[in-house]
Amino acid sequence: MSGEIPWPPPERYDPSGPFSNPGATLPRPLGKNVPVGCWFGPQTMVPWVAGTGQVIRTAGWRSPIFDLRPELGVLGLANARRDAGAIPIWRPGIGAGGQLFLQIMGLASATDTLTGLAVVGIEYAHASDPNQVSTVTTEEDLTAAYFTAGKASALIPVFPTGGGFPIRFWRYELRFDVYATHPDPALSITPAYY
Repeated sequence: MSGEIPWPPPERYDPSGPFSNPGATLPRPLGKNVPVGCWFGPQTMVPWVAGTGQVIRTAGWRSPIFDLRPELGVLGLANARRDAGAIPIWRPGIGAGGQLFLQIMGLASATDTLTGLAVVGIEYAHASDPNQVSTVTTEEDLTAAYFTAGKASALIPVFPTGGGFPIRFWRYELRFDVYATHPDPALSITPAYY
């Protein structure tokens, strides 16, 4: 040995926090000092564009990809990376209980334009790879349940696929279609997951 000190010096070992795994096990034990399991997205105006066929105007919104089981770390990831930039949502009890809330504002000013409006939701998921999320549900018509006249906003709660214990990687998408000729409704979406 030459007695040289390796460069750069190794990072300081920190066995605390949500990624603590002193036994180097897979899966790792549930973390300590885990951050609050939530995500708050920016309020976004519904971006209307020309439709096709019978759809006069259309718009879409999609959530980021959520990692609803971040305690699994790289376990099950073929490439051992999160290339898709999945947002970890730390929940006690292996991800149970969290849901996405979508608040659609501007309905009061759009009362006359709710005629001919159709809103559908679609779920995307993958059991182990954030780069391969794909549709796992058919389009669900949300119009009659949430978009009725006389309300200032619509609140759409969505539980991820998994029957209370969510699949690992998940995304949700909304599509708005207008089938009648009238001014575009000035709607905005405020999303939150907790």
